[in-house]
Amino acid sequence: MVLADQPRGHATVVSVDNPAGACTTRLPIICRLGTIRAGDTVTITVRLAVDTTSSTLTNRAVAGTATSERTLTNNISQATIKVIAPAPTTGLG
Repeated sequence: MVLADQPRGHATVVSVDNPAGACTTRLPIICRLGTIRAGDTVTITVRLAVDTTSSTLTNRAVAGTATSERTLTNNISQATIKVIAPAPTTGLG
């Protein structure tokens, strides 16, 4: 099983946590998930630094395999995320 993740917008990958395998740390993010049995789930956590003037970022991930599948609708996940500006830094002294 392989997952491809390409956030829509200007972003840089900070980190990717994939307990099921390895992922690239550049866009598009490609993760190798190995074998996933029917009914199992895998959660991959992606942290991005966002360089956009938009207040939202849409992220879409698509999973696929070379083997036959009966249900393809659960291979796509999309979320629109609210972008929050970092807190201003203050001088220490």
